[in-house]
Amino acid sequence: LLQHLDHLPERVEERLDEFVASALRVWYQTVGQQLEHNPFVELFQGRPLAECAPLIAVGFIMGTLYISFRLAFMPAMHLPLGSTSSVIFHSSFVLAVLSYERGVTVDPGFIPENWRKAENGRPRFELEGHRVFMYERKKKTRELRFCNKEMKFKPDRAHYCRITGRNILRMDHYCLYLANCVGYHNHKYFFLFLFYTLIATGTLDINVLSALYFHTHTAGHTFMMAQGAMCSTVIAGILGPFFSFHCWLMSHNMTTIEYCEKMRDKDESRPSEMGELRASQYDIGLLRNIQSVMGDNWMLWLLPISGPSGNGLQWGIAEQKKSEAASEATSAATSAVTSAASSAATSAASSAAAAFPADLPARADDEHGSEAAAETNASTREDPQSSTQWSAATDLWAAFSALAAQTRHCVVQNRRCPSFVAPS
Repeated sequence: LLQHLDHLPERVEERLDEFVASALRVWYQTVGQQLEHNPFVELFQGRPLAECAPLIAVGFIMGTLYISFRLAFMPAMHLPLGSTSSVIFHSSFVLAVLSYERGVTVDPGFIPENWRKAENGRPRFELEGHRVFMYERKKKTRELRFCNKEMKFKPDRAHYCRITGRNILRMDHYCLYLANCVGYHNHKYFFLFLFYTLIATGTLDINVLSALYFHTHTAGHTFMMAQGAMCSTVIAGILGPFFSFHCWLMSHNMTTIEYCEKMRDKDESRPSEMGELRASQYDIGLLRNIQSVMGDNWMLWLLPISGPSGNGLQWGIAEQKKSEAASEATSAATSAVTSAASSAATSAASSAAAAFPADLPARADDEHGSEAAAETNASTREDPQSSTQWSAATDLWAAFSALAAQTRHCVVQNRRCPSFVAPS
């Protein structure tokens, strides 16, 4: 008996190992094969649990909100699935989940391999005949930015992320709850996730709090609705200012990193430079700023199905927008000057026609014609007002001609090629 008791722990351990192995075998044959090529499984396979825990927390919170609305609020209020509040909550909830999935699985963007350093110390893409304008340079030497960790040149707005171990195109920040960087290709999905989460939590808050205040429910429904209302209130209170801040950043074509850099430079700058620091050098207008994040087609802005066009390696800068605006203003000024000169010329011609009448009587012979011409010249010399009008019109025409020539010269000087040239 004692010998059997001594081997009992080993036998129990063996039976447990067999049970776990058989359970895993059954799970793999039923569910595991379908999840083997799932983007989430491939993305987090081999990664530490600390990086996956925030995703589990997000799933738990979203599940709590859905259960509170679908299994507590709707049965308690006897609401059908097609009611207005139900449609708003379910549509925003589904879009939030889809946006979250895209934000986690879509790669934010990386620097291509041809941005490595060539033998001449320049990027390899220059040897391939490509030209890329890079606005950002090293502050001291004004040379191209180079990442010593990834051994690649860095395009504008790209930054190194120590968590992912590589540079991210148009990096905004590393989001702990996405377990991914927010960059060029997934910034839209991050923004939509915030947007639809706010709509879902706001809908739940308004309906559930009003139901708790104006009606009486069972203990189970009351507890589940109170739990969901408290959770949604906290989430809305946190995400509301955060979403407003990102709306402001998008309207100015600025990332969180660039905003922090400007705040740092603001503390170190002189008061005369404050106006320049508040503006972003990539601010090219509200519509184009939104398109750089949400995509070119405005009909797809609120759907998590497409991102911005382009490669995220080069960006338009505000100086180009100012140059285009200056050219348009100069062209408008030229048109106005030309129109004014034409009006002045017409007025001068009318004055000259009034001063020198053309309907002189036809001469009958040479003597009568000479006398008529002499009388006309004499009347002209005797009329100082008509002479003054003619002189003023001539001077005005000369002034407008000189101004138009100077304006055309300025227009020619401003029509220079955009600065997408090879970096020097």
